[in-house]
Amino acid sequence: MIKKKLIACSKKVKIDNELNLNDLKEYKTLTLFLKDKSLKSLRNSIKMFETFKKLINNLQNEILNKFSPNIIHVYDVKNVNKFWIGNSPKNFEYSKISLYESNTLSLFIFIPKNNIAITPPHSHYATDAITFTSKQAIEYELPVTINTNAKKIEILHEEASINLKDHIVIFSKKQLSENSINELVNKVIRPCLEKSSYHLIH
Repeated sequence: MIKKKLIACSKKVKIDNELNLNDLKEYKTLTLFLKDKSLKSLRNSIKMFETFKKLINNLQNEILNKFSPNIIHVYDVKNVNKFWIGNSPKNFEYSKISLYESNTLSLFIFIPKNNIAITPPHSHYATDAITFTSKQAIEYELPVTINTNAKKIEILHEEASINLKDHIVIFSKKQLSENSINELVNKVIRPCLEKSSYHLIH
């Protein structure tokens, strides 16, 4: 069974010129609020966390109205990823923009360049993460095991976990069926990984 979960990738890609954060009122409000805070401190205060969620929602709505559906990932570290394999498949790229970065708190916004975007398989240094999706944005997680020595990647079929595991993430501006996701795996993700000399087991 494909599991759906709101998690993340931190691979940097080209940023769209159309989206200028400095033009966004809600971006300035959010970054002022985040100063000197950590993800842990936000979680430990109900009032502060509710304010945080409200500010995230306001920013996502502003970006949705002016630009595109979007996803925001929040992490407990600045250096999020251990490694990733290859790149996003052609025509399935996404923009990743840093919203805020400190040693104990970082936020990134992800915007699919087309209707669907796919991350490379990747792993994390982060141990805690939260994902927020705007309207018209959905995220699917494919948990994987990555064997770099054998150059094999296996997609796991397991229930959602609160832990950050190795995975591939699909960003979408529309609901995807399990058949649609399986088709993406076989016709898009597999050929892309083969270009990096990796064998995909599904």
